[in-house]
Amino acid sequence: LRISGAIEAELAATESARQLLERAIALMLQHPSGRVGALAQAHGLLADLDTRTGRPDAARRRLEAFLASAGYHQERTKAVLQPALASAARALLALGDLPGAERYAGDALAIAEKSARGPDSSADVGELLTVLAQLKAASHQQAEAIPLLERAIRCFTNALGADARPTNDARDLLRAMTVG
Repeated sequence: LRISGAIEAELAATESARQLLERAIALMLQHPSGRVGALAQAHGLLADLDTRTGRPDAARRRLEAFLASAGYHQERTKAVLQPALASAARALLALGDLPGAERYAGDALAIAEKSARGPDSSADVGELLTVLAQLKAASHQQAEAIPLLERAIRCFTNALGADARPTNDARDLLRAMTVG
């Protein structure tokens, strides 16, 4: 169900994806032991769906409740929480809570860098660097955003290829920052 929900979310079948993800979460909560990582991923996907459909506050509330229940405040670099932390950073960025978004993105980046094969080889690292660059740009710190995007492009290129959508999106964002 979680995978079906993620696929439908990517294909923009929003309501169907939401229902599948909510059902997957409900099923996992019936037997929660050992499922924190799957719950983090499902909550993150559902929160991303909320953020993309103009409901970032719902995403924030969902993720703050999940992260609290998963012990995030006691152990901020729990590897299984990375997807939820990344989604929380995106939701808070959409809400304009730049310090909160930066805290979540920084924690998620620390986790992603620990599990990456190399410093510039992980799409997860590239994704979080892109979020951090967007935060810097929103804070009018383009000079600090540019090296983050340059590294994100290297990460995406090495992990996904030079023509992958995230690679091109990061290039477009960098181009927009350096032209303006």
